Amino acid sequence: MFNNSLSVNTDWDKMKLVNIRHNVKLQARQLWKYIESQTDLRGISVSPGIIFPNPPKDHERLKLIEPMFEGEWIQVVWENESIEKVRQRIMDKSKS
Repeated sequence: MFNNSLSVNTDWDKMKLVNIRHNVKLQARQLWKYIESQTDLRGISVSPGIIFPNPPKDHERLKLIEPMFEGEWIQVVWENESIEKVRQRIMDKSKS
């Protein structure tokens, strides 16, 4: 299995809400285009992911962004997020 993660320096807090969907779709297309070029050459399967330095401060933005990437089959990782915060978000998500 080839793990292909992309580190992206997107500041979700500065972005207008109306631009978030477009930005997610753009980044997803770019990542899948790269992945497909590599898998065609190597004949392997992948586990795509994007690493962002910081999660948005606005929890509603976070709840918008992550499902959009999940809908594109891309895992999102927030580099500066503690494991405790990740676990708490997962627990909160499972309660919804």
